[in-house]
Amino acid sequence: SRVQDQTERLYLARLTEAARYSSRLLCGRRVTACITADGRVLATGGFGACREWESVRAVSAGNAHLVALHENGQVSATGNDVYGCLDVGEWQNVKSIATGKYHTLGVTEDGRVLFCGRNHKGQGDVSDWTGIRAVYAADTYTVNFHFFFSLNPQKIPKEGRHIHPA
Repeated sequence: SRVQDQTERLYLARLTEAARYSSRLLCGRRVTACITADGRVLATGGFGACREWESVRAVSAGNAHLVALHENGQVSATGNDVYGCLDVGEWQNVKSIATGKYHTLGVTEDGRVLFCGRNHKGQGDVSDWTGIRAVYAADTYTVNFHFFFSLNPQKIPKEGRHIHPA
């Protein structure tokens, strides 16, 4: 409808303006989002619930879901709860987040990895990961950054390699 088009244009203009003051801008398959200078989230693609989020320090977007890490270590999620990828309500003491196509990950302050969502190709087999600093997820992949980082997996010692491909 015309009103909806005007509302979306206005919201997109606000998002564009907020992005000018934020270096924290991301794009997912169905979302563009940013964290404003005051820790709020603006997003396109029908993710209106994120407008209520405050004190956000990181966001990540999956196929049809958006996840936020708050300053207090709690995590919020909105979007299409395909395969349980929004089940982050109980997560505490999280220091980083990542999202894949239909899964969400969090790394806790003590280096454990939390997972929710689809695990049909092993992307959620993270229960034995410890001492993790950060994770990266894409589509059906989950990769951790233990103590080594290299673009060439052959240069990473075997105990530092944890990649679950599709």
